[in-house]
Amino acid sequence: MVEFKQPALSENEEKLIELLSENQLEEKQIPSEANCDFSLALYDDGHYLGGVTANKWMNITHISLLALVKSARGKGYGTKLLKKG
Repeated sequence: MVEFKQPALSENEEKLIELLSENQLEEKQIPSEANCDFSLALYDDGHYLGGVTANKWMNITHISLLALVKSARGKGYGTKLLKKG
């Protein structure tokens, strides 16, 4: 019988990561990468312009926070932050 349950978040995440890792190897023949948090900030002459915090795993980046001061927007800095991360 199929049923729905609400396991603890950590328990469910652990099982989901295992399933996704198996699928990555099976479908793409690429071993899964380690889960990696990163934080990167942008400065101009010592003045903080903004930054990004994110998590990278299995060729996917989940952005937690991304912001720039108004004067730095529209100049491609957000893209550059993500590419360097």
